Amino acid sequence: MVEDSILFFDTVVKKEARVARTITDIEVTLGPKAVIGDREGELTVIGMGSSVPENVGIQPGVTVYPNVEASHFTRKEYRTGEIIK
Repeated sequence: MVEDSILFFDTVVKKEARVARTITDIEVTLGPKAVIGDREGELTVIGMGSSVPENVGIQPGVTVYPNVEASHFTRKEYRTGEIIK
């Protein structure tokens, strides 16, 4: 499910992922069952070439830098205002 978001080309949204109020750059992968953003929160931004792993929750207002690999996500939940490098 994708709502109120801008997904640039070659962004892949895997099965059962939910995306709201998010901007992704090119070549982003959002893993199965990932929950990105919120319908009422701040924008979430995911940089070029990043890959969010399965079952990860990213709250509104989180920024993911470009080229962040799935192995850099060390937790299952990231909170508003966090930056993932």
